[in-house]
Amino acid sequence: MAPALVLAGMLSLRSIAAERLHIEDGLGRTLNQLSVEIDREIQGTKALLTVVAGSHSLQNGDLEGFHRRASEISDKLGIQIVVHRTESDKRVISTGIPWEQSPELTLPEVHLAAERQAIQTGKIVVSDAFFGPISKRYMVSAVIPVIRNGTSEYVLSTAIPLQRLSAILENAPPGDGRVSVVVDRSNTVVARSEKSELFAGTKVQPEFAQLTYGSEGVFDHINREGIAFHGIYRRVKTTGWLVAVAIKTAVLDASARKTFAYTATAGTTLFACAIGLTYLLGGRIEQRFGTLGIDRRPTREEFALFFDSAPNGVILADHSGMVLLTNSPLERMFGYTQAQLIGQPVETLIPDELRSAHARYRQDFAQNPVPRPMGAERNLLGRRKDGSEFPIEVGLYPLTIQAVRYIMATVIDITERSLAANALSNALTERDRLRRHLMRASEDERLRLSHELHDQTGQTLTAATLAAKEVEKFVDADGRQRLTKLNSLLDQMGRKLHQVAWELRPASIDELGLAATLDNYVSDWSDQTGIAAEFYGKGEDIDNLPDDVRTTIYRVIQEALTNIAKHAREASRVSVVIHRAGAMLQLTIDDNGDGFDLAEKLGTPSKYGSLGIPSMRERLSTIGGTLEIESSEGIGTTVFARIPIEQEEVSL
Repeated sequence: MAPALVLAGMLSLRSIAAERLHIEDGLGRTLNQLSVEIDREIQGTKALLTVVAGSHSLQNGDLEGFHRRASEISDKLGIQIVVHRTESDKRVISTGIPWEQSPELTLPEVHLAAERQAIQTGKIVVSDAFFGPISKRYMVSAVIPVIRNGTSEYVLSTAIPLQRLSAILENAPPGDGRVSVVVDRSNTVVARSEKSELFAGTKVQPEFAQLTYGSEGVFDHINREGIAFHGIYRRVKTTGWLVAVAIKTAVLDASARKTFAYTATAGTTLFACAIGLTYLLGGRIEQRFGTLGIDRRPTREEFALFFDSAPNGVILADHSGMVLLTNSPLERMFGYTQAQLIGQPVETLIPDELRSAHARYRQDFAQNPVPRPMGAERNLLGRRKDGSEFPIEVGLYPLTIQAVRYIMATVIDITERSLAANALSNALTERDRLRRHLMRASEDERLRLSHELHDQTGQTLTAATLAAKEVEKFVDADGRQRLTKLNSLLDQMGRKLHQVAWELRPASIDELGLAATLDNYVSDWSDQTGIAAEFYGKGEDIDNLPDDVRTTIYRVIQEALTNIAKHAREASRVSVVIHRAGAMLQLTIDDNGDGFDLAEKLGTPSKYGSLGIPSMRERLSTIGGTLEIESSEGIGTTVFARIPIEQEEVSL
């Protein structure tokens, strides 16, 4: 027994190490999940802020109109949007306050620092935590400068209440003694999984800040309440914030103490009984365990002991699909006891309408028994004892023991993941809907301005021209010469006004059709720039596309030709091609100018920051399209825009 006790002690040490490693792996998975979800929350806020910053009202300086439209967005999404001038004007326009009551405030220094950085870099900046003077609660904000006339005239921001980040931590997988925390760059607590309302906005202990100074690592720390914790941390790249997940040291060491106690008790008892029972049980042990203890089938108890230590649900079934063993996590997941499942077909855990199909998949696996995920291309559902259904992931593993084949299946409940995926999908759908709404509103505003310039202002110029001609008969030769010059200037103004109105929204898109409008636009552009240009696409049936698709096609081609006129030096030939193949429409705009290095030049704001590529890509994304650019120095540039077109969208 002495060697057996030594071996038991060694196995106990290995068990303790394995249990500790298992707990730390769980902390790592939780940390990864929290880091991804917090980063996703920040990225979603940035995307929304980018869309709102492109508001037509804000670009025109119509703050009251912007306040009205931004308030609609705030009411729908439950957020607060704030804008003010970058100058010394302290008047703050907030969707949380009526327009006529917009106050003059001194914003917190933390928020002002984020504004300065955003203006300096021209990018969205996420601030550290601060106490909001309007909402009267702690928050962080995402800030973006609004460029007008080449300068940062306004600063737009949206607040992220700390409660939203706390909810992410509180919804993380539970664990005995676990605590999660998010700390900003100034070592201020942003969110906490427990008592977040007490800790949010407070500074962490200096010792904790020193332990978590790096980008990621492990720490052991005693908090303000005198409780020792062991944990891991990581800094989120997009914000520089610290995300830490820790477990009480007492909980981490509890399994070690329990294992040592069990080993000591069992060892003492076995040693006392071994001497008296060795002779009596020797023959039975040999008969039961076989030669050297390996010439036998594993017992059900041994299988159960192994499976109960697994973190996920586990089922052991025979080749016919009958359940032989289950572990405790699976019993809790489905609501059955092990006794209720043993001897039952595994289809008991599958909804009724899926059982026949599942039996066929099980037979296919029996014919080709290799480890694989189950249902990789379809959604799997499990059925609990109470009849409720929930999404699951299943992994299948073949086992052969004593020439007998078994199937081991691991089952994971992915309800939380599915809910998170649905929430993300809904948020992205709402974002795209908002983008389309904003762009449609912009096009409507362009159409209104175009009509006003063409109809009202154009008529006024015509009347002025006629009035000038009437005056000619009342003046001398010198006066008539001056009036002739005035009429020439008025005529130039009329042509320019007509061109501006046409570029804002050509009425011919609706009257003549998109193909004819583009043909005329390319021809006029060629006359104005002196660059030979050809349009190919009249026979591609593009006039019956939806309004938003036709508008996007026109704007992308307009922006591309504008870029060629501004930046493509030495260009002497341009071709614009529209080609539809099945459910895909492709625009190709090609020039033979000097070209540029994509990797080097697209990121240079001084020369190429006005290429309009983000605008084209943004417009295409709202209708599911994509944008690609190919360019080589000395050869030219080609712009490819691909737009998916449903067959019914182009039918007559």
